[in-house]
Amino acid sequence: MGTSEERHILYYLNLAKNNGSNLWQDTELEYEQIIHAWNILTQDSEDADDKRSELILKFIWSTQKYQKIRGLWQDQIVWCQRGLLAARLLKDNAEEMKLLNNIGYCSEELGLPVVALENYNQALLLLDTTNSHPAQRGVIFNNIATVYYGLGDMAKSLDYFMQSLAIHKSSGPRQAVARALNNIGQIHNNLGEWQKALEYLEQSLAIREEIDDQYGKAVTLNNIGQIYDNTGEYKRALDYYQNSLVIRRKIGDRDGEATVLINIGTTHGNLNQWQTSLEYYFEALQIFRETQNRFGEADTLNNIGSAYDNLDDIEHGVQYLEEVLQIYQSLKNIQGEAATLNNIGTARQRQGKNKQALTYYQKALVLWKQINHKQYEASTLSSIGVVYGELKSNKKALSHHEQALSIRQTIGDRVGEAMSQFNIATILERQAKFEGAKEFFEKALSIDIELNTTNIQRDMDALERLEKRK
Repeated sequence: MGTSEERHILYYLNLAKNNGSNLWQDTELEYEQIIHAWNILTQDSEDADDKRSELILKFIWSTQKYQKIRGLWQDQIVWCQRGLLAARLLKDNAEEMKLLNNIGYCSEELGLPVVALENYNQALLLLDTTNSHPAQRGVIFNNIATVYYGLGDMAKSLDYFMQSLAIHKSSGPRQAVARALNNIGQIHNNLGEWQKALEYLEQSLAIREEIDDQYGKAVTLNNIGQIYDNTGEYKRALDYYQNSLVIRRKIGDRDGEATVLINIGTTHGNLNQWQTSLEYYFEALQIFRETQNRFGEADTLNNIGSAYDNLDDIEHGVQYLEEVLQIYQSLKNIQGEAATLNNIGTARQRQGKNKQALTYYQKALVLWKQINHKQYEASTLSSIGVVYGELKSNKKALSHHEQALSIRQTIGDRVGEAMSQFNIATILERQAKFEGAKEFFEKALSIDIELNTTNIQRDMDALERLEKRK
């Protein structure tokens, strides 16, 4: 590496570092040159020495914020993998651990949870060989918990979040304690345990107010809003969302602002105010396009598609979903692609195009299995079961509902378990197997009463109907 090349590398290294996250647009203008500088720096691995290795690591962390904002996860992974060679040459285990942790995070963003777990676990193995602060273990536990949450394994997710909370309570910082409490609240929300969820989220909110963590406060206010949304207290939900929105705008968190706008739109949808819902979705879409957040754009387009679906303009909705599918395929995001295939299947099912629906659901199922996402695998199996039920293929319907039930029981998805019990009961009732149907309707009712879901009356009506048929 000659002197002129070194000057070139240092210039773009300092540019990336100084621009940081607030001036990412400036980095955007020079990103091709930054890549060129990186390629010069890393072109000859046999010429690696301590100085070059240190520059490689500085380059990675200087560009990390920009790549995160732009969703350039694959770039980060490739760079961090090259950084691992540099860290190992320097015998710097702490740096290697950070790189593995970051590869895990980027893999998660790309919808590759199994790859993410592998890297997080490798980072954990290195942790004991470093002098890292004890809180670092809590950070990695938090990341592992997030992967299991995304995979629908609530039991493992809660276990790792609780371990993370215990570590941060003993070693700090308070911000990390608040984050762990917030995440535990989200687990209980997912399990339909609304009161427990509120308890943890309110503890998180109190800490974030105490330490004046405005960003964290906005996150938790949004999450509390989701609890009230789930329990049908829509006015309270909107109050919390609006409070979160004010903070997001105040601190200039554009992507966060768009996320809250989506939630406000969804609440109006729950109130059957779909035109109002669309107004908020389109406002969010404009922001995500301005910030070039492709994932946020896809998420918003998906919501727009669903809104048109609920307005009985299903074909218009599918057009937006097809656009979402193209975005996720271009980003190579398997999880997003699978979710969108599933949503298109649902739209086609609503149109009564059951064979088309099955095609989309089955494509989604293959992808869920590929990334080992058990919660959504179960959900798609359930959807396939419903379609087969509508096609009067009771044997296939029952088989898919039983597979979904088995997965949901394994991962501790109680809300989903009740749904599967109900679906199995419905098929058995259709087959005039009334005793078996009664047993499964009662199981569904028991869980729904325990969780205080909105399906209690549905279960009771089914049992009453069954008694009249017997």
